[in-house]
Amino acid sequence: MIIFKIIIIIYIFCKKYITRLNSVHNNNNEDQIIFEDYTTKNTHTSCRAYDFFDELCNAMVTSNKKHRFYIKESLIITDRFLEIRKKALKEQKINQYDFHELENLGKKHFKFMENLDIDHLDNSFIYKYISEVKEYLEWGEPKSVNKYKKETPGQIVESKLDKVIKWLAKKLNIAHSAAQKLVVKAQEKGIDPHKLQQKWAILSPTLLRLVSEYTPKEQKPQGD
Repeated sequence: MIIFKIIIIIYIFCKKYITRLNSVHNNNNEDQIIFEDYTTKNTHTSCRAYDFFDELCNAMVTSNKKHRFYIKESLIITDRFLEIRKKALKEQKINQYDFHELENLGKKHFKFMENLDIDHLDNSFIYKYISEVKEYLEWGEPKSVNKYKKETPGQIVESKLDKVIKWLAKKLNIAHSAAQKLVVKAQEKGIDPHKLQQKWAILSPTLLRLVSEYTPKEQKPQGD
């Protein structure tokens, strides 16, 4: 009987110790979401994201395999989204490559959520965090370009956004820096900068009103 009690005490101690180690390893496991075989690593950085997935994964029990697939994929995507946000806020900078990934992850999140009946849940934090991180966006970040070069060896690499900025600067005869600011303002008004060339006739009046804030000046050829 005494030996049995000792074994129980040792078991409880070991269990608590292992739980504590796992908690440290997972950035406090109590603040992470566990769904099926996936445990998040970054939901502790956002109360809104945690509450959203806590409700989705733990409160809304579903046996539908497709729905569970959508939930899991969205959870993995959002975890990566939060990881990029965390890094950007810590360093107070983000390159174009990582910001582009952040936006794509946000779109994928919403794409998966469209398949679920969750109108009562609020996932608008995705929009909020994209706008928040955009404040730290660096234009023409060399590391970003180098990353593209590694992934596309032998190709001439230039981000699509850079091409749009150069085209806009030439089109409106303004400085490159002014074109950059103009693209940011266009994005704030919900204009996709990648569609400026395609829909110039429609979008140009809005852009021309925005450019009036800047003094047009001769720009040296950028060299395409």
